[in-house]
Amino acid sequence: MSFLARLFAGCLVLGTLLVFLAGVAGFSLYRFSESGSVRDTWSLPLDGASALVASVDIDSGDVSIADSLPAAAPVGAETAVEAEYLTSEDAPTALAGYTTNGTGYATLGSAPAEPPIAVLRWLRSPVQATWDIGVNPSVPVELTVDVAIGDVRLDLTGLTASRFEVTIGAGEASVLLGTAGRPGGVSRIQVGVGDVELIAPADGPARIRVTAGLGNVFPDGFAFDGRQYTNAAFDALTPMEQARVPEIVVEAGTGDVILATLQPVVTTVEQAGPAG
Repeated sequence: MSFLARLFAGCLVLGTLLVFLAGVAGFSLYRFSESGSVRDTWSLPLDGASALVASVDIDSGDVSIADSLPAAAPVGAETAVEAEYLTSEDAPTALAGYTTNGTGYATLGSAPAEPPIAVLRWLRSPVQATWDIGVNPSVPVELTVDVAIGDVRLDLTGLTASRFEVTIGAGEASVLLGTAGRPGGVSRIQVGVGDVELIAPADGPARIRVTAGLGNVFPDGFAFDGRQYTNAAFDALTPMEQARVPEIVVEAGTGDVILATLQPVVTTVEQAGPAG
């Protein structure tokens, strides 16, 4: 590697770390209290939709998406998306939903109000928010989550996810794949600073292409063929069946990529012996 190449690489790494430290500092200094925040709920009726497109965009905070809200039953048959959120009271909250041509669209998010002077945008405090989102498990859904600073957790085990895209500036991504997905294009996970955890069920075929910058890849139950990581369920398919399995692309800047396998839970029932 030439001197200029080494210099460029060093500057890139240093710049990334400085952005991360600045973000973490702002994130930790702006931990809002319950008294200075808004907690509310929102829902979008299914309204006959046969497909869903859900987008979440927040400045900083955590996002969790599953087939139900925490400590709640799965989303009702007549509901497309429901959400519980906690965000600072001065943050504009985007909540929009409509259905057209058989597809339901939901847009959720929160961000700081834009200062009147453009240069002050660099000095504004980030909005720390928490979004718990439940999606109807019986309707194919396309998910897009964009978080500047924070963690994202997708539990797709109960969903019919056609595709998903997660983008995080600094934070961690955890995605638990399901077996009810259907081909719908390439899914992506992009994290600048932070780890990526991708868990596939043992009986769910998965193929994953990974680009790791300064981190490492830890595959558990996945084989690498020189281009992509695949699990045993994928390798057992015919070439034609493999071609129909949607690819997942993971891009990590300075964190590790963990590929794990979720084994099925086996329960045993003890039979009572003959009565004495």
